[in-house]
Amino acid sequence: MDLRFFRILGLFLTLSAPVFGGEPGTPFVENKQQWPSEFRYSAAFKGARLFMSDKRLYFVQFTQEPGGEKGPVKVKTTFSEANHLHRGNTALTTFEIVFQGADSPVLKGANSQPTKYNYYIGNDRSKWATGATSYNAVMYEDLYEGINLQLYSHGGFFKSDLVVSPC
Repeated sequence: MDLRFFRILGLFLTLSAPVFGGEPGTPFVENKQQWPSEFRYSAAFKGARLFMSDKRLYFVQFTQEPGGEKGPVKVKTTFSEANHLHRGNTALTTFEIVFQGADSPVLKGANSQPTKYNYYIGNDRSKWATGATSYNAVMYEDLYEGINLQLYSHGGFFKSDLVVSPC
């Protein structure tokens, strides 16, 4: 396997930590169909959200410059559209990490929290998601042969660990 991937991933995750600062213990919430079904977990950080699927991480960041419009930004977009959108002084930036050549990792939450989340979106009760479990971390087990990836927050920042098993 090309080690450049891990160097680039490590550099990215190191540089992105201050951008995606969250509160200590930022929860990683399971998807109960409140988000597109591709994504298994999500975590909300200050001004950003991280979505996790089996073979990629997807980041969405909202930024607003001083003097920008007040109130929520309503941007109608899909996850496959352009990666930088503007409305007034507000910008939506997206980027993703795709785990090229990844095996079939087992993606699961670690260290469940007692807090459950409910999503009452719209008027159709059949689309409401209730009792979504939150976790302190998400683990990609066997992302690559002998390599796990753990995602979590610590000290208010998004963190990741590559856990390599001995040969």
